[in-house]
Amino acid sequence: MRHWTIAMFSQGERHAQCGKVEKTAPTISLSPPTPHARNHYRIRTLECKGTKSRSTAIRQLQKAVRQLDGITVDGRIPSGIATSIIAFNGALSYLAIDPADEEEPKHEVSSTWINEAGHFRLGEDTRDLSSHALTNAAVRASWAMLADFGGNFTGLEHWMPDVMRNRLTRRPRDRVNFSTPFGNAVGTSVTFSFAGRQITARNAISESVDQTLGQDRPEPVIEAQVTFAEQLPQPEYETIEQLSRPEEQVESDDSNEFYSATSDGSIFSLSFR
Repeated sequence: MRHWTIAMFSQGERHAQCGKVEKTAPTISLSPPTPHARNHYRIRTLECKGTKSRSTAIRQLQKAVRQLDGITVDGRIPSGIATSIIAFNGALSYLAIDPADEEEPKHEVSSTWINEAGHFRLGEDTRDLSSHALTNAAVRASWAMLADFGGNFTGLEHWMPDVMRNRLTRRPRDRVNFSTPFGNAVGTSVTFSFAGRQITARNAISESVDQTLGQDRPEPVIEAQVTFAEQLPQPEYETIEQLSRPEEQVESDDSNEFYSATSDGSIFSLSFR
């Protein structure tokens, strides 16, 4: 099962983004072996580029595949995916290469290691990484990113690693509670006008996961995320198109409301009036 969940670290001070970015190492991500795996993750890599022509995209993919080999974890090149987005004539398409790796190792996390991972940082010249340090640091940072997504300032402040703290400036935001097909959620809401309609977008977190993010112990967060993931359908991803879809998308009884959820507990809603 191919189930990508957390886009995390890029080398040094560079942020992961699609486009013309000169860097020699890919973005690192985590994926649980199954949504029910509580303390184990697989490490994968991502290299994303962008252009206006298919011929350039093909050349970019050649470079991207080489960049996937730019790091090793415990001396091993992790499985990865290379993509190039083509934006031309008002349309978007993409090319992708997904090198196979049928024997991906699983890496363990623990409460003690996650709590000690706040000072982790990738060096500019680092090419071989410790799976132990990387996995625990990435899980911690993913919780900070989830808290930031849903406006959970307390959770963000607690789980944010030093490297993220040095880059981000955040203030507490107003939050709303609302019901979704995936259960109660809490997060931020913004309403704006577009094409004569009122659109409301909400970035939220499952209420049960959100509550644990404000605590200072990793175990409740892990358990809450597993519980939330278990209620979502778990399709077997067979194609790159299926892989790019969110875990679950639902249209509510009101045809002007749409919801999307992923297994980490994040919930996005969009409504039109």
